[in-house]
Amino acid sequence: MRMFIFKKSYQVQHVNGLTNDFLFDMAKKLSDADAMMLVGGGQKGNEPLVMANGGTPYRAFLEGRVDGDKYVFILRLTNMESRLRAKELQLQTKCITYVFKL
Repeated sequence: MRMFIFKKSYQVQHVNGLTNDFLFDMAKKLSDADAMMLVGGGQKGNEPLVMANGGTPYRAFLEGRVDGDKYVFILRLTNMESRLRAKELQLQTKCITYVFKL
């Protein structure tokens, strides 16, 4: 079992009706499956994302939540993998917002 500690989160927003429909459908699929999607960089999509020139490489996960006709689509970034169990991790620190088991 792998657990990640997310360091940064970005909300993905639509810019027109077409991207709104696309992001809503993707968020609904992820929400219904109660899953997150791994996102990679590079030509094959198997490399980490780097958000700035010379910046830190991150593993990225997409999380989607849907409530009726409203949705939120969040890109979560991590460069840390925890080997502790989720309960132990939550007891040791209160600054962690989310711990997901993948």
